[in-house]
Amino acid sequence: MTRDTIFEFTGYETTDPQAPTTEPWTVLSVDDNADYQAVLSFALAGETYAGQPIELLTAQSAAEAAKLLARRSGIAVVLLDVVMEADDAGLRLVGAIRSFIGNDTVRIVLLTGQPGMAPQRDVMAKYDIDEYWCKSEMSSERLLNVVRANLRTWHHLEELKKARQGLAMIVSASRALSVPRDIRGFGDEVLRQIAKITDTAIDGIVCVRLDAGEDRFAVASSMGSYASLGDVATEDFHEALGVPTDLRRHLVASGNWLVTDNFSAFRHEVPGEPGQEFITVVKAQRPLLPDEVALLRIFNENVGTNFANVALFGRVHELAYTDRAIGCHNRHFLLSEIAGLAAAERAGHKLVMVLVDQVRDMIVSLGAEFLQKLLQTLSSRLKQTFPDAVVARISENGFCLLMPDAARVDADFCERYFAEPLIVDGARHLTMATVSVLRLGEFANSYPDQVLSLLESGASSARRDGKRFVTIHADYQDAIASQYALLADLRTALRERLLTVWMQPKVRLSDGKLVGMEALVRWQGKDGGMVPPGRFLPVATTTGLIEQIDWQVLDLVCEAVKELDGKGISVPVAFNASLSVLVRPGFFDRLLTTIRAHGISPHRLELEITESESVRRFQEISDGLKSLIDVGMGVSIDDFGTGYSSLSYITRLTATTLKVDRVFVARMLDSPRDLSLVASIIDLGRRFDFDVVVEGVETEPQRDMLLEVGAEVAQGYLFAKPMPVSELVEWATRSRRDAG
Repeated sequence: MTRDTIFEFTGYETTDPQAPTTEPWTVLSVDDNADYQAVLSFALAGETYAGQPIELLTAQSAAEAAKLLARRSGIAVVLLDVVMEADDAGLRLVGAIRSFIGNDTVRIVLLTGQPGMAPQRDVMAKYDIDEYWCKSEMSSERLLNVVRANLRTWHHLEELKKARQGLAMIVSASRALSVPRDIRGFGDEVLRQIAKITDTAIDGIVCVRLDAGEDRFAVASSMGSYASLGDVATEDFHEALGVPTDLRRHLVASGNWLVTDNFSAFRHEVPGEPGQEFITVVKAQRPLLPDEVALLRIFNENVGTNFANVALFGRVHELAYTDRAIGCHNRHFLLSEIAGLAAAERAGHKLVMVLVDQVRDMIVSLGAEFLQKLLQTLSSRLKQTFPDAVVARISENGFCLLMPDAARVDADFCERYFAEPLIVDGARHLTMATVSVLRLGEFANSYPDQVLSLLESGASSARRDGKRFVTIHADYQDAIASQYALLADLRTALRERLLTVWMQPKVRLSDGKLVGMEALVRWQGKDGGMVPPGRFLPVATTTGLIEQIDWQVLDLVCEAVKELDGKGISVPVAFNASLSVLVRPGFFDRLLTTIRAHGISPHRLELEITESESVRRFQEISDGLKSLIDVGMGVSIDDFGTGYSSLSYITRLTATTLKVDRVFVARMLDSPRDLSLVASIIDLGRRFDFDVVVEGVETEPQRDMLLEVGAEVAQGYLFAKPMPVSELVEWATRSRRDAG
């Protein structure tokens, strides 16, 4: 830069910035009832809010709505029916909007003509829905009031979201400008940041006055059409820029800030350097919007004092990157810190996520203020324990720590750490938490938000499995992708009813006679191979699809029983039901109704539940199990002996059959204790009038030993593997013939 590159400022007048174009408010109606869509369109036709028209879009299915929401921004309110292409299509769309599309500001109003399909209390507690109405309650006047109220809320949320994003942008710009550099580099960065803030191409120039005694400014940096000017002096400089010769006087008189239409200019005095000042001139390719003008003003004030105005920078930084309620960094700050790590630094750091359990129950029982104090206390403890870590609150109930990889955080440490109560309001409170750990070096190519999502997913999976600690490795990302693909295929299989049941015989040990069988769900994948139940059933349980599976299996079992009856095979068939389905209101009534609808006698069926399930929710399911026994259906306790077996428990057990778990059978020939346990269960069954079935019999020595200790019925590969119903018929026929 040379002192010869100069210009003088001439007259200049300001006008107000151009106001943005008025846009309509967009409302989306999702309903497969065309007549009801027409009623909504008629009711909202010609209506306005805050002087802007209300535009109604329509979709006739959840899938169509999801595509529309993903493709089009600015949809403020969704009027959503529950029952469309599926009974829960509307509720699934809510999850897609909030989780997959990631839209947390659109207001969702549930309109249902069948309130029984989605009870208000359950839906409002489980889903992120803003209002719930029956269609019969929705008059034209009420509809308009509901829409306007939600438009108001959406507008406020959008404004708040823009403000937060803008503040984060300002902080990012301030950080970039805080790096020591020469005048030219500083000017280049100023113009780059202004272009980011306005989100448009700009023509810009930054000038610096070198001497206090003259109004002559040298060009420090330039951009766009001004870039060719560079350090070249020209007599028509002012005309080329469209800059009046008295611009500086106007800036001083107006507080060092002028903006009109697409033109803006700022003046900054250099702290500690009397007589030196910067003037920045920017022309955008379009008129600046009010929000952009406001951001430019904040940017100007933040940069105006250069680096001396730390207080202003700190306040903006606090708004954008601090959780003020808890007193620690927030998710945005953590993401920024991770993104700022070089590859070598990543390899030496890890993330530790701490999710406090049962926060909803805590809020209900102790209040939101108590939860906030507890999180403040936990945040302080984490900072004290890990002084070299960045501690950030990343969710309502969670913290994430960025720390050196050398810091020890394992399952034993976490168990001891959370065994120490937190002191809240002078009282000791034992906090339960789930911890997930991820070494950044294993995820060198993953974005910061991706690794946080992996941590959250891993913690959620661990919590479902009853674990308190999990380490996330690089292969976990592939496992998640595989699970999502499996989930999509499973939904298709359920929709197209592709599941089947195979039967495993139960035989009398004394003569091998068929006395019963167990129905096991099977699924043939798209490639023709069988998908292991151990792979798809956990996914179904996690996502709530297990209920659909259980009811489809019951239908298949009833059909199989009728087929077997036709072949002269009339023995009880056992089927499984998961605990989450058992405890649903009306399960046992629906079960009996389904059986009667198939024309099956309850005596032909047996419900199998695991021992741990029967004890954990005993009070909730005991009466229902008894109602099944009263009508002649069997109730079998699977995996008996692995859970809560005790004499007092046996006396209260609502069941007809005990199934000895295969793990004891596998060890009993080599373990006297396991053999004694098997014999004890058989004896208990006899004393308390339970039938006993021994699972997992695979060898003749096992069979012989079971006969010695009094076992009567068993199942296992020694007798037969699970097989399709058609093969079961052949097996039973062959067994009868061989028996003579």
